[in-house]
Amino acid sequence: MKFLSSIKIIAILSLALILVSCSKKGSDTKPQTTQVTISSLNVTSGPYNTSVVITGTGFDATKTNDKVFFNGKAATVTAATTTRLTVTVPLGAGSGNVTVSVNNGETVIGPAFYYVFTTTLSTVAGSGLIGFTDSQGAGASFTGLWGIAIDPSGNLFVTDVSFLRKILPDGTVRTFAGDNTARHRDGTGTQASFDSPLGLFADASGNIYVAEMESIRKVTPDAIVSTVQGSAVVQANYKDIVTDAAGNIFSCGNNVITKITPEGALEILAGNSQNSSIDGLAPSASFSYPTALCLDHLGNIYVADQGTSKVRMITYGGYVNTIAGNGLRGNTDGPALSASFKNITGVAVDAAGNIYVSDAGNYTIRMITPDGMVSTIAGDGSQGFKDGPGLSSQLFSPQALVLDNSGNIYIADGLKVRKITLQ
Repeated sequence: MKFLSSIKIIAILSLALILVSCSKKGSDTKPQTTQVTISSLNVTSGPYNTSVVITGTGFDATKTNDKVFFNGKAATVTAATTTRLTVTVPLGAGSGNVTVSVNNGETVIGPAFYYVFTTTLSTVAGSGLIGFTDSQGAGASFTGLWGIAIDPSGNLFVTDVSFLRKILPDGTVRTFAGDNTARHRDGTGTQASFDSPLGLFADASGNIYVAEMESIRKVTPDAIVSTVQGSAVVQANYKDIVTDAAGNIFSCGNNVITKITPEGALEILAGNSQNSSIDGLAPSASFSYPTALCLDHLGNIYVADQGTSKVRMITYGGYVNTIAGNGLRGNTDGPALSASFKNITGVAVDAAGNIYVSDAGNYTIRMITPDGMVSTIAGDGSQGFKDGPGLSSQLFSPQALVLDNSGNIYIADGLKVRKITLQ
């Protein structure tokens, strides 16, 4: 009997140990978390500082545990519950998807938010009166601006009739090279001469390349002017110029785009010399009065095709296609291939792939987003020199434009150098 009683006691103790063990295991089990989802945004477009309510599930009520990004840029979370996050749109976000991660977990992709840029137009230099005065800001004067470039130090250069003028970051204007003889002569500073210099480009070393009628010129940071290409056999009437990191020089004129290699070999990159607008393989494509060029970080070349009021692209692989413009002269924003322009004179592209266009015929600056939408960012459509908020400002004769490292746009605007600040 004592033996049986001992067995019962052992069984009871074993059962108790099992129950305690199960109880401990149960206490270590973490509660199941709700899956993070994004169902909607209360607004899907707006400028920076717009308040957006994100509705979904699985958010953390402690707002510092929720990370929200607009097109990859971090937003500020101002309020949080498990189903709603209130955030403010970050400065310069651009258009793209809203994403959320909770407690450093997996990133969840939500709807797209379309960023509306806030723009302000101001004057960097120029009185707006015809003249040739070296001075600071509004004390300086120009006779007729066309090309513009910016060097790595933030100095601007403009072509002003037969001169190359330099504008320091503080707005001081100096005559850098050229004289008033309107002829072709190499030399240093004002001992050199240009014959109708137009487009400009500054390379990473601060050298300025000048598209000048039947030649390509190079101006060093010490203002030494030399001739890079002086043959008109392939192309005359150079309008604009860009260079790539490998030292190739691209220019436009006479309905073709040409390339000069670092070894000096000259070839036609795109265009069959016919005055028309045909997309396709670069050698068989055609342009109509291409007047401005820019180059993106992938090696694609964008062309302001003035004669057809279109923006064209030459891909790195050698194909020409139209990316904006319906071929009719007009002033219509919207989907890129339905939009219309009037006398395109300048083109530039930023690191995010936004393309900016000088629309001289409409006295505006237009923007083409990577998703193919055209909008007006500066100019009210009437001619003038009015500074102020982008769409209530006025431009006089916008020609070439260039961007600095902060995304500001500088414009050679007839008799003034203007600046568009984007936020």
